[in-house]
Amino acid sequence: MNIWLSDSAIPKWQNTEKQGVRGRSEHYSDLAIETCLTLRALFHLPLRALEGFVNSLHTMMDTS
Repeated sequence: MNIWLSDSAIPKWQNTEKQGVRGRSEHYSDLAIETCLTLRALFHLPLRALEGFVNSLHTMMDTS
């Protein structure tokens, strides 16, 4: 199985806007959150498993 993220999408994962809204992640963009939730639905993952899956993707991409 391969997962491909375009080179132009990867920098957009970091949220550069400061919203200051309670409950909202200030680190990841809406694109990153939507992508993760799509992967969760596609692979039928619980949230804890999704977190590990995305962390392993970050490790393979050598990003944080």
